[in-house]
Amino acid sequence: CVANPEQRPPESSPCLVCVATSMKTGTPPMVRAPDMPSRTDSGSSDDAKPSTAAADAEAPAVVVQHSFASVQPDLPRKPNYWISCCKACVLLCLALLCQPIWFGTAIVLSFALTGVSIVAGLPIVFLILYFYSFMPHNDLYTQLLLLSYKVLFFARYKPTARGDMLPGLLRPKEQLEKRAIAYAVNILVPLSSEEEFKKDRITFTSTLGILFEENLHRLPYYQRNAAFAPGEDPVEYVMSYVGDVFPHVNQIYREKTSDEACTQLAFFGLGAHRIEVETETRTDEHGNEVEAKMYVVRTNQLSQLPVREGFETYGGDAYFDAEWRIEKIIFQTQLASEGLPGPLVTVRPGERGWEYAKFCWRSSLFSFVTLVDHLYGVHMQAGNACVVAMRQQLSKDHPIRRFLTPFSFQTISVNDNARNNLVNPRSMGPRCFALTDIGMDLAWSAAPTLLQSGVEAAKAQTDPKLYWRALLDRGWYIENWVKPRLGKLTPWWEQALEFWNVQKAFVTAFMESYWSGPEALLQDKEAFKFLVQSVSIVQSTSSDAITHLAELPAELSAEIFWDATINLIARYTNLVTAGHEQVGTVPVYAQDASFCAFAWKKGEMMATKQAALNAAVLMAFTSTPMPPLMRKTEEDDWSFLFPSEWKSADVPSPKARADAAYNQFQADLARLEVKYQAFNDAALAADATFPNNFGIWAHVPSLLECSVSV
Repeated sequence: CVANPEQRPPESSPCLVCVATSMKTGTPPMVRAPDMPSRTDSGSSDDAKPSTAAADAEAPAVVVQHSFASVQPDLPRKPNYWISCCKACVLLCLALLCQPIWFGTAIVLSFALTGVSIVAGLPIVFLILYFYSFMPHNDLYTQLLLLSYKVLFFARYKPTARGDMLPGLLRPKEQLEKRAIAYAVNILVPLSSEEEFKKDRITFTSTLGILFEENLHRLPYYQRNAAFAPGEDPVEYVMSYVGDVFPHVNQIYREKTSDEACTQLAFFGLGAHRIEVETETRTDEHGNEVEAKMYVVRTNQLSQLPVREGFETYGGDAYFDAEWRIEKIIFQTQLASEGLPGPLVTVRPGERGWEYAKFCWRSSLFSFVTLVDHLYGVHMQAGNACVVAMRQQLSKDHPIRRFLTPFSFQTISVNDNARNNLVNPRSMGPRCFALTDIGMDLAWSAAPTLLQSGVEAAKAQTDPKLYWRALLDRGWYIENWVKPRLGKLTPWWEQALEFWNVQKAFVTAFMESYWSGPEALLQDKEAFKFLVQSVSIVQSTSSDAITHLAELPAELSAEIFWDATINLIARYTNLVTAGHEQVGTVPVYAQDASFCAFAWKKGEMMATKQAALNAAVLMAFTSTPMPPLMRKTEEDDWSFLFPSEWKSADVPSPKARADAAYNQFQADLARLEVKYQAFNDAALAADATFPNNFGIWAHVPSLLECSVSV
């Protein structure tokens, strides 16, 4: 075929002469696949292809992979342990020759171990006795974690904007090294080594610290069942161990276990953002059927999750009448033997088991909000998405990057710490809750569908403009989704709306300081990529309500892009300040194991000592100080971060305008501070009457920090 090119067969078939030659030599024939470029081809354009016969002749042939025949196992089957009498004799002789070496090594090791035991024996015994001397109702993991946190806490000073957010330490736009978190799907958290404002990124001591943190959760978990003695104070017990690192308790409960306390918890406290309305058909005193309005805070979504043996299952939907007084709690029971939901059980005030029912509901709500809204919603999903997109898509001098810097301060380190110490199997999070490993897996899998963050409103929209507003605009969500369903906003929702309007006004004024409007911002490619990546990460970690989200950015008009960008920035800043205060800064609940518990034994109205201390240790992590949101001194002023110019900015004197927006924001915070403090003072007055005798601390500016702690 080489001598007669005209008789050469198609390139996809081998020449018969070549086939015959290969049969004699035992090598496969050379076959050139049609139109199949090499993996090493530098280009695919026609200009890059050889056009001469010489080039065709020099082109290397592609070798077809050789095919091997199948082989059947031998029959009848005989065992093969890779040993025979001859081989066994050889190995025995080698073992006899090596025996002196073994004895010599054993003698050397015995002397070495004896020396080590003499030198290290005292400190080892001391450490064993030390760990047995405190927290006797807990395990080694919790002891080491608490001690290491105390070392870090007291080595840390309270950061300030001017002292710790130096623009020269901002890192460039870059891809971040990430790790997948356990349980949840599609969530990648950047490593703490990717954090900004660190002069020494990797040192020997920091490497040891990383190894310690990454592997501490591998220590075994031991369940201790020691209970509090009758009359023993659980608050005093936990504070004796964590009082030096426990966060300040902002929320005030006059008392915690009464029916009125349930109203405070549901409408003014931990459940205020989860209040819903339901109507019931009832018969009045005249025998007529009427529709009764009921408020409800639900936790029965957790009722079917498996828990460890001896612990109570989660769940309970608390119903309140039109006057906000608790009327009943409905439990969805669990048929553990069949793996199916059991019958509904309703418990009312005054009935047997009412106090236990309230404790179960309070504890279930505490667990629900901590796992779903705090760990998943704030840290792992929305907070992580915005920080990753900011660092990977925005240059360090971009106005949006500079604006978000205080609100993302050390968030990468905090979230990586949460991945190691709150999410990993056998870390503090799983040790706190009563859920089995399967239960934790199911809970994290269900978390995206349990969030109430705007996704449920966005799903109902068909207009793209309304879709983006429902998803990102907290004000639109409150006015057009929450209010129509409640009929009237509760005081908590009124404050949430007012605080949102102040934050959005700040963001809008800042954006207008650099871009004259939607068309100007649309020319900023980095801002566009920031929006796309942020919502894409949220989309990949949410329910099927927004599965089509990734297709929308290409269809965005300049006006929608402008609104969506402003709402995204405002939503993030709102989430890490007031949002985190609502769901994450909750020491009043974690401090008292008779008020709320993450895990409790069946029939018991108080957690065990181990469970109580676990919850307190977890809450201690939130005491890590961050820069304040409200400017109290010049050190707290972060307006120096705003850039003097930007390549796509089309507004004169942008820095002066941005500074004015910041000063107005601080003035608005001062106004809200006076208003909300007056609200709380009136609620705590001796003559305050139900239901106006409960305060709200989630939106008080002086209590808020710029960025999240754990």
